[in-house]
Amino acid sequence: MGRWTLACVLTTAVAVGAAAALPAQWKLGPDDYVSYSVDGRAGVEHIGFFGRALADGRRLTQEPTHPALLSLWCVTALPEKVEKGATVAIDHTFTRFEAFAPVRLVGRVTVTEAVGPLAFLEGDFRLRRVRAQSSDQRFFGVRAGTLTFRSQFDLNRGVMTEALVRYHFEYDERVRLGARYTGAAGKKKRRGVKLDVAHAYALAEVIPADAFRGRVDAWVDEQRDRLIAEWAGAETNENPALRLGYDALYTLALLHAHAPKTHAVVVKGWDRVRSTRVKSTYSAAMALLLAEAFYTPDAMLTDPERAAERKPSTDLSAEDRAFVGKTARYLIDGQREGGWGYYTHRQDRDFFADAGDGLDNSNTQLALMGLHAARRLGARVPKKTWTKAIGYWTRRIARVGFKPDGQKKILAGWNYIDNPREQSYTAMTAGALASATIIRAALGLATDDRSRPGTALTRVESTARAWLDHHISLRHGPRMLMPQPKLASYWAYHLWAIERAGGLGGVATFGSHDWYREGAMAIVNGTYASPGGDYVYEALCLLFLRRTSAAAVSPKAR
Repeated sequence: MGRWTLACVLTTAVAVGAAAALPAQWKLGPDDYVSYSVDGRAGVEHIGFFGRALADGRRLTQEPTHPALLSLWCVTALPEKVEKGATVAIDHTFTRFEAFAPVRLVGRVTVTEAVGPLAFLEGDFRLRRVRAQSSDQRFFGVRAGTLTFRSQFDLNRGVMTEALVRYHFEYDERVRLGARYTGAAGKKKRRGVKLDVAHAYALAEVIPADAFRGRVDAWVDEQRDRLIAEWAGAETNENPALRLGYDALYTLALLHAHAPKTHAVVVKGWDRVRSTRVKSTYSAAMALLLAEAFYTPDAMLTDPERAAERKPSTDLSAEDRAFVGKTARYLIDGQREGGWGYYTHRQDRDFFADAGDGLDNSNTQLALMGLHAARRLGARVPKKTWTKAIGYWTRRIARVGFKPDGQKKILAGWNYIDNPREQSYTAMTAGALASATIIRAALGLATDDRSRPGTALTRVESTARAWLDHHISLRHGPRMLMPQPKLASYWAYHLWAIERAGGLGGVATFGSHDWYREGAMAIVNGTYASPGGDYVYEALCLLFLRRTSAAAVSPKAR
């Protein structure tokens, strides 16, 4: 009881201040965003949701996929009649908890007190895995657990204002706790890993729908200026084969964030990219994306709504045309079995001694992004390069996963490498969808094309869409269920993959998720990281927020 009382004292100071700032008659709207600060080992610093995610203002409709969201789901559960002693019984099965382990949650929420518009609730739940969906337990192994909470709900405004949650989970063998819970210390054990975590939620702020654009623009401006001041075009201490790619990434982000093409830092970054020998697939792809941005009119470059109107550029200087052609040739020559690995020339192999010689879906999707940019800059990309890539993506479909209720087939997606025991995850599956969209545009195939390539692309697209519609989360990816700050750039890469899939294909939602609005608010509210010093994180978030992937399939874009 003492811990609960202390937590209430600490969180009420935050919650009351935030709630008091709201209008007296304010009511949560569907596009208003509710943000909570999270204190404790929950793996996140902030978490939130849009008003539309609440069913009748009483419970989150979005299925929780990790403990912090499960806690939020539970504490927003209200009885139909809110009065002292009222209860609501919960018996619900979540199919995607911690990515692929379906679990059953059974328990009860009780109203312990109701004072004016404030309701005080307690909850007590048991959680147990329904069945193991996959033989891959390296990342997803929750077996059983309990969850208890006490919370306060403001009935007038329709939001939970504070809560203290404690959960105790048991995991199967080989679970990697360090990748899930910030600060969670656990000895390496093969079986029966147990975790006991307490954390508190406090209402931080409510962002009205009409303030959304302003908050995003302010974040973009602040991080652009920070990136200019801190990076300033200086060489990074990265792998020498990747430095060109990082230079291109940072410069590309600055251009899309309204930095003038004549800015000294931008010019310095562009000049160094053009004068550096390409030594990796990643660097080649990012260099071509930067070249395309430099030859895109400023009005279209900085206006996401007009991005789809961009037409291929034909006015390159002789020097830049040669650079684009040489860089595109590096990628074309580096294709193996339809895909790409870290490097093309064997002379660059030593830079990636630990990566091996294999192909992977990350380098492949970026290579195709680079070739898409090269094609729009006038470079010739052989048809066989595109058709080989179709075969690559169809062969790499990972059939490790689970069967949704009522379906006979496993939801297939894509993982990092061709590993039949590794789960699919969002960044790679979104990459497959973006790649298929690019290839379809390059080959000039309509969405209803029934040729062999067209049919294969439809298979890739429908498989990826089905997986993303069911699994997508803008707050995390299965490979980083509860990210630590040092993993922030991986989360940002996950978001950029979603932006490419949605932007290139003109897809506004995946499942019930408005991917842009949810991802943008997760960034703006610092869900996993406080910007500063992590240039990769800042640059990838800028690319997401500026919606840099113009629709590849629109007639104007072709």
